[in-house]
Amino acid sequence: MNRPAAGNPTGLDPPLETLAALALDCQTTGASAERDHVLEIGWARVGPTTGVMTEAACAWLTALPDGVALPPRVTRLTGVQAADLENALNPAAVWQRLLAAAADLPVPAHGAGGVLLIHYARFEVPFLEGLHVRCGYGGGLPFEIVCTHAIARRLLPHMPRCGLRALAGYFCVALGERKRAADHAAATRGVWDHLVPLLAAEGISRWSQLTAWLKSPAASAKVTRAYPMPRPLRRDTPDAPGVYRMRRSNGDLLYVGKARSLRRRINSYFQSRRRHPEHILEMLTQACDLDYTPTPTALEAALMEADLIKQADPPYNVALRPRESAPVCFAADFQTAGPPGRPGLPVGPLPSESALAAFRLVVAWCGRSGADLPRCEDALAAALGMPAACLPPRAILEEGLDRYRKICACPGDLTHTGRHLLRRGLGLWRKDRSEDRAARDDEEDVGGEGGACRDWDVPAVVAMLDGVVRRGSQLVRRGRWLQIVSNTSLAWETTRPGLQSERTLYIRQGRICRPSQGTSGAAAAIALPPAPSPAAARAVFTSAATYDRLRVLTTELRRLAAEGRRIRIQPAVGGSMGRRGLVRLLEFI
Repeated sequence: MNRPAAGNPTGLDPPLETLAALALDCQTTGASAERDHVLEIGWARVGPTTGVMTEAACAWLTALPDGVALPPRVTRLTGVQAADLENALNPAAVWQRLLAAAADLPVPAHGAGGVLLIHYARFEVPFLEGLHVRCGYGGGLPFEIVCTHAIARRLLPHMPRCGLRALAGYFCVALGERKRAADHAAATRGVWDHLVPLLAAEGISRWSQLTAWLKSPAASAKVTRAYPMPRPLRRDTPDAPGVYRMRRSNGDLLYVGKARSLRRRINSYFQSRRRHPEHILEMLTQACDLDYTPTPTALEAALMEADLIKQADPPYNVALRPRESAPVCFAADFQTAGPPGRPGLPVGPLPSESALAAFRLVVAWCGRSGADLPRCEDALAAALGMPAACLPPRAILEEGLDRYRKICACPGDLTHTGRHLLRRGLGLWRKDRSEDRAARDDEEDVGGEGGACRDWDVPAVVAMLDGVVRRGSQLVRRGRWLQIVSNTSLAWETTRPGLQSERTLYIRQGRICRPSQGTSGAAAAIALPPAPSPAAARAVFTSAATYDRLRVLTTELRRLAAEGRRIRIQPAVGGSMGRRGLVRLLEFI
């Protein structure tokens, strides 16, 4: 199998623009070819095609060895579920399909076989070699392998990053967010199509020239990092609050951000001394265009950013992106959940049903003497908000729950039990003043605290359950607060050069409307909102956009209060509140 197939043209020196090859990608269960396994192999044909349309990429899921589980992290990255592997092919069958696909590839001069184009071949080749050997073939791989990442690093040394996603975005080649082999193989083909003209500009137009160039030493001189975004475009931004949008050269939106100063924030990305995480460098490799919207205040910029992220779902935003789960409300006993506004569900809104899953389990256990834990390990892990591999042993978990029931001395009625645990959670929250509340305010995917794997014993389970109760109680308090702030008039002090003024916003049914600006001096009265019924106040939270918008508003109010700004809030229900009252209230939500 290491010799070219009979009938294949051999010893050719084709022009790179007509090179026939396969662009190939592997997805694996981990980074080590010795310990981990190939999960999926995909390829896309490169070169002249007989049809009008480019041949679509194909991919095949590869069955994992017996006893090997699909890691949760890989599922998150690829979207592949354990059920998807039930119809996966065995590795030998996938390898045979690859050999058949490559059988008619011409073999270039001095080549071992047909050409495979692989982005970052250093990672993929050891997995391919291991698969080749396990399928019963001796010798080396029957292919000539070219790494498009190595080519890009030499052609574009100034680029922040040359990973596949960065280059695909830079060249405006489509690539989905999931890490799937067919998508990555097609993107590798697209990147190759853009690298060929760049190689030609360097005098490299044939296969023999490419192989000689790749074997020659690369220039060792240090190259200053450069960015595709033109310097004047980012330098001419105003020194004012606002929202900015990073885009590819074709207009595709990459990222939405907010800033107290657009000029300082945008230019901070391009400072040589600034250290950015990998995903930001990847984004900056693609960002060629920029637009922005100034706002009167940073608070309004934060609210606009939240709404724009929900509308556009930019790939490089992490927080505030649309999520599948919608806000819910709970019954007073926490055992029933449903859409906000439904009768009989007075508790909420909560970000999702899963956010209170662990708290609901604790309420049921403490309020019912005959309560049972879910028998399925996956269901139990979901209820406690932790990976199944990190669950306490069932006997220790049950003993810890029994001890917690005695500690809490909860009454038998579930509604009373829930109220009792909410009070306990408030007490735990008050004791825990050393933690960073502002950081916790941005946590949304909440189940049990203590999801990390540990050496479990009964005291550790009790501590974990206290974390569940503390966090569940805080989420319920936040839900009550968001109900209040969903119909509110808000005024706060804002500073402009040479003039102090007051900005006013009206929040009606969770939406921002009628901003106004007043001059400094005596505080003007702010309008009293109409008072909806409690059910109507909860009913406005039909989408995550409203919940997140008001959560962002809460974070901004906390910031203004910390800065000592003058703030006044007039909710629809209750009296007005100033900065001191707001600071005390925000301490518990």
